[in-house]
Formats: sequence, structure tokens, C-alpha cells
Amino acid sequence: MNFPLQLNVVLSDQPGRVNVNTATLTINVIRNQFTPRFLDTPYRLDIVENTNTAQSIFRVTAVDDDAVNTFERVSYEVSGDSNAPAFFTVNSNTGVITLIQSLANNPDTVYNLRITAFDNGIPRRSNSTIVIINVDRNRNTPFFQPTTYSAQVADNSIIGSELVTLTVRDSDTVAPYSTVKCFLRTSTSSQFFFIDADTCKIYVSRNVATDVNSPQQYTLTVGAYDLGTPSRSAQDATVFISVVRNQFSPDFINDPYSVTIEQNRLIGSLVLRVSATDADTVSPFRDVTMRLIGDDKGLDYFNFDPASGNITVRNDLTQDTSTFYQLRLEARDGGTPARSASALVSVNVQRNLFNPEFIQLNYNITIDETQQLGSNILQITARDQDVRSPHNVITYTMSNQNALAAQYFTVNSGTGEISLRQSLLNDNTDTRRYTFQVSISDNGIPARSALNVANVEINVIRNTNPPFFINTPYDRAINYTTAQGALIFRATATDNDISPYNIITYDLIGDGDATIFFRIDATSGEVRLAQSIAQESTVIYRLTIRAQDNGSPRQADTETVFVTIQRNLNAPVFTQNAYQSTILETQAPGTSVLTVRANDLDIVSPNNVVRYFIAESNTRFDIDETTGVIYIRQNLYDEVAPSYTFNVRANDLGSPQLTSNTVPVTITVIRNNFAPVFINEIYSADITTGFFSGASIIPVTATDADPSVRNYLLL
Repeated sequence: MNFPLQLNVVLSDQPGRVNVNTATLTINVIRNQFTPRFLDTPYRLDIVENTNTAQSIFRVTAVDDDAVNTFERVSYEVSGDSNAPAFFTVNSNTGVITLIQSLANNPDTVYNLRITAFDNGIPRRSNSTIVIINVDRNRNTPFFQPTTYSAQVADNSIIGSELVTLTVRDSDTVAPYSTVKCFLRTSTSSQFFFIDADTCKIYVSRNVATDVNSPQQYTLTVGAYDLGTPSRSAQDATVFISVVRNQFSPDFINDPYSVTIEQNRLIGSLVLRVSATDADTVSPFRDVTMRLIGDDKGLDYFNFDPASGNITVRNDLTQDTSTFYQLRLEARDGGTPARSASALVSVNVQRNLFNPEFIQLNYNITIDETQQLGSNILQITARDQDVRSPHNVITYTMSNQNALAAQYFTVNSGTGEISLRQSLLNDNTDTRRYTFQVSISDNGIPARSALNVANVEINVIRNTNPPFFINTPYDRAINYTTAQGALIFRATATDNDISPYNIITYDLIGDGDATIFFRIDATSGEVRLAQSIAQESTVIYRLTIRAQDNGSPRQADTETVFVTIQRNLNAPVFTQNAYQSTILETQAPGTSVLTVRANDLDIVSPNNVVRYFIAESNTRFDIDETTGVIYIRQNLYDEVAPSYTFNVRANDLGSPQLTSNTVPVTITVIRNNFAPVFINEIYSADITTGFFSGASIIPVTATDADPSVRNYLLL
């Protein structure tokens, strides 16, 4: 990098002679910009363990991209790892790696040698790399001596028997390179043998007699390898193993065996003769012995003579109920292990002598469509004259089945009871008659069947019609004072089905609180008041009545009934038959004149709340409808009528609203018809200056023809 500088230069040649001038000086700075880098990495090499000390084994190369003759010179050092620096070094100038100590006495097979490259900068820049050095210590390959072996095995040899030992060698002198392991290569033959990996001894691992291929000779291929790293393997050795076999199993002649005898066969009498042979040609493999080994009760009732092969009766067969006995025979040859064969001898004993028979051949029954699942509808009866089970045990079966009947009915195979398989309500065709047949057989061996069948007819009563109400509507109006339990009305419904589906029950299913205040008799349909409604305010109750038949599911009809409650029983009654009042003509509009009052004997609001009205049009007076106060509506002094008469009425707020009888109201008006008149006028009097204010001077008198008291004013 260049740094241009401007300098002031003072030149002098002698004291007193000075020249000042300007010059430019450029300074170049050379910097260490690059780190050394290794070429051709990664580094990996293989050497043998007997490589000579001081021998050069590898060279690493690093370069530095700084300019020539600056910081580009590279030097090398060993910086690790583990024990690698104890065995290897690197030339600091050339990068050549040299072995400095024998590898023979160290077991390591891999050394990771860390080399660091430095440049000549200050401070130095550096970079490291790993040189992986693999040491080949396993120099010799193991070998078999000889490579071919022969052995013999009997097909009855015991598992674990030793057959042959192979010899394998390795010229390496130290472990693990001189340690050799043997193994069997997998083949069809190797499954019957195994080899000890350390001793190379071959043993029997599986009985060759079980080999279905029965070869006369097995060929095994044996491999070997040492435990060096990397491991070395020997060329395979071959082992030929000859087999002495028991090739054939005994064979029963005319197997399987079956015979039928009567239950009264005599003890000791011949039942059957059996025999067996073996195809092997030498003893003991061709020598056959037989014995009886089972099964179950067959051993109790039959004997077997191994010499003759005769099966005979051992005990009285009539003392047992079994109709079938199974004897199991075994034939064995003289091999070790012996080959064997077994045969089954089926002995059928005839014990079932009679056919079952129906006691009744025709059955007819009527049921409801709501018949419960699993309940017994009818019983099919039959008998069997055999005296012992299972020959007199009867099995019942639906035969010649009507497909529809088979869907809905089943017969118990053990009891003959006929019951529902599924609900008859599922039959969308509403079938009313199902027919089918039942057959029977016993459980004897062989089984016997009846010579005829039983015919079954099942008739079904179905709920096809819903109930319906008659004589409707049932709407009623009652007083709120109606007593609890009183009959309000009777609902009646009918059903066109036959019993039991025309039996009707009633219930209330709504609406609102109607079910609280009314109840219905489930049988008669009578609707009665369930509790007092005197304190209630509801005027109309909506009752929803349901009539249901006795089906399952039940069919129903509903009827809506409106019960109107007459809660406003009393009209208001005025406390007087007539009202009167007298007023002055000068009383102002809005002045109250009198109050009328009416009472209502109903006990709850709004039926006992009274409102007041003037019965006809009236422009002079009005009435407060709440209080009954009558007041002046307009001035009366311009009128001349001495009195006013009009009628008032009272209404309650019940529903329907009730109105009282009208009563008359008479209001007399006192009018100012006459002017006052002085009596005995003219009046005169003498007074002196001594009279004081307020002193009486002279009395004057005046009269007025109007009836009321007048006040006089002296003007």
C-alpha cells in the first residue's frame, strides 16, 4: 500500500546559507496478507509396520500467496496428535515426513499426524492439516492344512457329537494377527452342523434324520480369517460328511381303518386286524413293533395284540353310551432315533335304534304384534323311544322355510320352543299370517330323523288404526270459583282396531301451565280441575289432550281444547242511588264538586279495579275516572240554569268488562240574581273635629233577595 507524503526540506551548505524547498516522499508498506494453504489434501498413506527408521514416507506441500521475497516462505512443524509425534517428524523446509521410531512394538494401526505450516510474517500466519497414516501390521494370510477333510455321521447321532477338527495356521507371530477364527459358509448342509470358531471343530447341531431330502453326503465349506486390521482370510477348506441313514418310516397297510359293530359284541371277539411294514433293508431300521397309544375311552373297551395286530373287545360295550371310539396305533422301527408312523382306527358302535316322532303335527296360535322378543310363543313336542342320550335327544329345525317367517321366528333347537327372532313391528308389509314347518332329528350317531314334519301357523293381531276423538270440540267456559276436582268436560276417542289395540288411554301433554291446573282420567277421559284457579290471572287455558291406543309403538291422536275462565263475576255497584251537591256559580273550572264511589265484589285485580265515566255528553262537568271526583269543566256564571242533572256509570277492568247501573248526579247552582237594596236611605249625621279614625258615625242597612249570605262593602 502507498502512502504519499509532502515534506518541507531545508537545505543548507554552511551556516547562514539556507534554502527551503518542497519534496514528495512515497513509502510502500508490504503486508502479510495470506495464510499458507496445503495442496492436494486430504493426506492419507499406508505403510508396513517394518518400515525402516529415518525413512521418508510422505511429503506435504503448502504455499503462501504473498508476493515473492515478502512473506511467502513456508516452514513446517509437527503439532500433534496423540502419540504420532513420537514416531514421525517433518522437515521444516521441505515438508518431508520421516519415521523416527520403530512401529513394531506399538499396536496402533492408525496415526493422525497434525502438520502446521507457518509463513515468515510477524506475527506468523499458520494453517494445519491431518496426515492419516495407516500401518499394515497383518502381513500373513491364514491357511488350512490340509484343505480337504472327510467324516461320517449316523442319522441318529446325538446333537453336539464331534465329527472332525480342521487345522488352520497363520505365520504372523503376535496377536491379533496370528489369531484365526473359523466359520461355516451358509448352505443347505450347514444347518445341520456348527463349527467352534476357536478350535475349528465341527459338531452335529441338528438331527440329520429330520432332513426331508435325506442326502447320503453333506458338503461343508469352511472359511477362516485372522483378527488383524485389515483382516486376512484363508482360502476355503472343504469337508465331506457321509451319512448312514434310517431312510424309511414304518407304514400301516390299508390305513386309515374304520369298522362298525353292534353294541352287543362279545368280550374278546375280533374287531379288526392291522399290520405295518418298513421299506428299510437292514436291521434294526426294518424291524417294526406296534403298540396301542390312545385315544380316550377306546383304551377301556378295546385290546390290541402287538404280535398279531388283532384288535378285540375288552369290556361290555352296552355299559357305555359312546357311539364312536378312536384307537391310535403306533409303529416304530429300530432306528435311533426310531422312525414311527401312526394310524387311526375308527370304531362305530350302533346304539341309535328309533326315529324321533311328533306328538302333534299341526300348530295354530294368535299373538299380538307387540310380542316380546325371546318369549315362548308355542311349544313343539316330540319324543324318541331310545332310552339313552344322545339317541333320545331331539333337535328341532325350521324346514321348508317361508323366507318371511324365517326373518321373524326361530325354533329353539334343543327345546322346540318357538319365539320371535325380531320384532313383528319391523314387518312393513303388516303380515297377519306366518306359516312354516319344523323338522326333527335325534343326536344319535348316525342321526335319525322323523318321517314327517310339523306345520305351524301364527296369526298376528296388528295395530293398524290410530285412535280419533269424537264429539269435538270440547271448548268450555268456567267460573274462577269452580271447585277443585269439579268435572269440566269429558273427552272421548275411539279406535277401529280390535282388542287390545282399541283400548284407549288419555293424558294431558300441554300447553304451558294447563297441566298444572287440569288433570284427565286416563281411562274415562274426564277432565277435572286439579287445583284452585281463584288466585290466578290466566283467562284462557289451552289444553292438549292425547289419546293413545295399547299398541307398541302406541298410535295416538291429539285434540286442543280452550277453557275460558270467567274471573270477572261482579259488576261495580255505586254506594248511593243518587248524588247531590250545591255550588256557587262563581266557582272556578277544575273545582271538585263531589265524589261518587262504587264497589266491586271481585277479589282480585283487575276484576275489582273500578273506573268512572259520565254516561252522556257533558260540557260543564267532568269526572276523574280513577277517583270518581266530579269537577267543574267550564264557568257557570254565564248560565241561568239553577241545577244540572246527569248520569254516571262505573266499569271494572276485568275481561270481559262489566258495567254498573247508572246513577243520577244533581248539582244545584246558587246564582246572584238580585242586587242589594239600602233600607231607610237617605242617611245623615253630624260629626265634630274631635272624631278619631275608626269611630262609628252612622249605621246603614241593606238587604239582598238572593238566598245566600252576602258581604257588604261600604264604598
